[in-house]
Amino acid sequence: MLDTFILNYNKAVTVNYILLISNTCLPDINRTVSSDGKTVKFYNLLCASLGRDYQFQVSVKDNDGLTKIDTVKFSYYTRKFSLEGDIMYYDISNDNKYVWVTTTNPNRIVCLGIDDPAYSRSYDLAFKPRKFVINAQNQRFYILPYPFYEPNPDKIYVMNPVNGTTERVITLQPDIYDNPSWHRMIYDIEFGNNGYGVINTGALESSYPRWRVIDSRYNDTIYAHSAWINSTGSPDFKDLYNAQANYNGSKIYMQRGNAYPRGAILDCISGNITELIYANSNPTHYIITSKTQDKLFVASYAYQSIYNNSNGTWMNPSNFDNRNSLTASFSYKLTDQDVMYYRISSSPYEFALLDFTNQRVMTRTNVAPDFENIKTTTDGKYMLAMTGGGLFLWNTDIFYRY
Repeated sequence: MLDTFILNYNKAVTVNYILLISNTCLPDINRTVSSDGKTVKFYNLLCASLGRDYQFQVSVKDNDGLTKIDTVKFSYYTRKFSLEGDIMYYDISNDNKYVWVTTTNPNRIVCLGIDDPAYSRSYDLAFKPRKFVINAQNQRFYILPYPFYEPNPDKIYVMNPVNGTTERVITLQPDIYDNPSWHRMIYDIEFGNNGYGVINTGALESSYPRWRVIDSRYNDTIYAHSAWINSTGSPDFKDLYNAQANYNGSKIYMQRGNAYPRGAILDCISGNITELIYANSNPTHYIITSKTQDKLFVASYAYQSIYNNSNGTWMNPSNFDNRNSLTASFSYKLTDQDVMYYRISSSPYEFALLDFTNQRVMTRTNVAPDFENIKTTTDGKYMLAMTGGGLFLWNTDIFYRY
């Protein structure tokens, strides 16, 4: 089914021409007229991408020979969020009502309504922010500063989301495994629901990263995990990153560095860690956890699959080229089972709905190369993504053919 633009008139018309006037491309527009000449449908734009606006000049003539020329605009999105500055990171609240966004120029964390476009509040920050997470154990935001060209890359800022107050600042102190003269920085952070979490750290003087435990149950204590200390062979738990909590925060999944096809599962209750062997030996590029089931999407080069931790099985695979694609999200529509919202990285860049249960592509449509950070609400209603420097929202119904 091709994307179709629809114009409705109050009388029968004949189309003289339809011209794309807002973008530089060579469309091959086709059209049909129905409803006794009152509805004009046109399609085959060819160059349309999600998150963009398109203007057309349309000339029609009625049965009396009178000509009407209109300029109409169609948007390939439901809504664009109103934000100042550059977007650094965003996430959706657990109740699906709000999206929180960190920005620079100005340095802020902003809360915007998803169902209520008029809702907005923002808090200024005294540093250049990047990623943040909500710690369910104390209901506080843990915000990381941008680790490069920032005077305090070894800090974690703990903010009360109710009033925007920074209640404390955590500084990463060196341990016996660090070079004390190096300038430490924090790249990533994640928590289980009990406040037991992981941070990924590095140093300006070294490209070698390491992960550490952060434990909010004990005043945000940061320390080296025994598996990291003792890792000398196989399994190797030294080089782990991209920590993501599972659906109920009882586990944290991590992937191995250097695209190695292995992962790890950290139990937030016991602190034990186990190795996860992926279904395919192709280099692994990223992982995505489900927010409603204990499942993990693993995207390797030319091999993607879903791991079900409840029974230890892997789903039917797909084989798209994702060397430059680092974005996907589970679908939470009640009618979907193991469906992924996925960006295909091969040119032309495409957004797709992949049905791993039935081994089919449900939808494919064009996107720009900068289409990234796909996230979906757990009520199945919306998808969000960044493209063209903005944050956009789509009603997921538009991606389905009923």
